[in-house]
Amino acid sequence: MNIVIFTDLDGTFLDHFTYSYKDLLPCFTVIRQNNVPIVFVTSKTRAEVKLLVAELDYDVIFSVENGAAVFFPEKLKLYDKVFGKKLEEIKGFFDCHKDKFFLRSIFDIQEEYLSKKVNMDISRVGLLKQREFSLPFFAENLHELNKFIQICEDNGYKILKGGRFYHLVGKSQDKGVAVRYIKGILNGNLKSIGLGDSGNDYDMLINVDYPVVIKKYDGSYDEKLLTIKNAIKSRFIGPEGWCEVVMNFLKEEGNG
Repeated sequence: MNIVIFTDLDGTFLDHFTYSYKDLLPCFTVIRQNNVPIVFVTSKTRAEVKLLVAELDYDVIFSVENGAAVFFPEKLKLYDKVFGKKLEEIKGFFDCHKDKFFLRSIFDIQEEYLSKKVNMDISRVGLLKQREFSLPFFAENLHELNKFIQICEDNGYKILKGGRFYHLVGKSQDKGVAVRYIKGILNGNLKSIGLGDSGNDYDMLINVDYPVVIKKYDGSYDEKLLTIKNAIKSRFIGPEGWCEVVMNFLKEEGNG
């Protein structure tokens, strides 16, 4: 099969509320049967993604923390690569400015409260906090956030907006950087499909042959993603929409 699938996780491959992928399992069975390469391109941590990959029992290439690093299955480990700044540096910069701009990172919030805020089992909040290259945070005042964004740009950082958090990262990383690197390692003749639902997926989607905008949990589509030329919109939400679009591609390839 002549395709490779790049996909976001939360709100796309995984349900926004339950973090379940059960609605796309029929499609994933076809992917497994045909050994279709799949790449997770996510804001999640390496610890979170490794747990998911183990559950799926499938060789998955994955990029974590919004393009900060890329990790390959064991046989291709020599291609692992880091693009992002280290968390200690990012957190130090954030902590110098957070009070002035009314910001709180995931490390400023008690785990019990954070668990409820993001609807995540508290046992998994620990994995969420195992950051290496990025800092998720909440902003209480959008006017103050815009001031902070300018300071970030002047100091080698940038802010990406995900489905639940803003993410403070190094200026040289994004999901597009990771996608281009991975495509350079893989067979150049593969057609690339990208699927995402949030603004931080923009850089991934503009670097694939077939960008797919997944309908969000509230029935809307991310406005930034809709500006992408030739973007395909899923009819359904989250994993169901993911399965719908990917199955259409698989059928076109004669393996659906």
